[in-house]
Amino acid sequence: MARQEPPRISARSAEDTSPAGTLARIRAALPTLAPSERRVAEAVLADPAQASELSISALGERADTSVATVMRFCRTVGVANYPQLRLALAAAAAREHALGGERPAPGTDISATDTLGEIVGKIIYNEVRALEDSGAGLDIEVLGRAVDAIAGARRIDIFGVGASAFVGQDLHQKLHRIGHIAFVWTDRHADLTATALLGPGDVALAIPPS
Repeated sequence: MARQEPPRISARSAEDTSPAGTLARIRAALPTLAPSERRVAEAVLADPAQASELSISALGERADTSVATVMRFCRTVGVANYPQLRLALAAAAAREHALGGERPAPGTDISATDTLGEIVGKIIYNEVRALEDSGAGLDIEVLGRAVDAIAGARRIDIFGVGASAFVGQDLHQKLHRIGHIAFVWTDRHADLTATALLGPGDVALAIPPS
């Protein structure tokens, strides 16, 4: 009898069309965007409220690029068209205003001229922003299935290489503390052996490179 493969649950989130989800996708896409599209993203993220009031040609001029690039940027980040992007930016800006307080521009790096207070503010802002982006991108249904699979697993194998290995070791320690049989594998050769031994009732958690 062929060995039954353990169930696979994708961690990929559902498309989130909420304002927060749109900004989260733009921030997540920054490293992979072409230079011209990246300039559009940076212009949008620097001031969503102001960007929402610009025509497509005005945003193109601000980003030193063409209208066609702005349209391509919309498709790249999962927005159907420019009017939809403007609506999402306006809603996101209203949400930011409702939260209150002055915040650093998204993606603002710490500089040598920052005061200690500014450094603390930027660190807190970026941590909160990362949590907000993670929450905006979560598919709650998939998350629930993953939790149920882990809770009922016969054993849990965690895979992570490089920097991801530290995340895997931390997760292993937490699962072990609450009584789950868990193993962490941080070597590619050991990964292959552990994967081959997975069976019904087992759960594999793969941590992507960070």
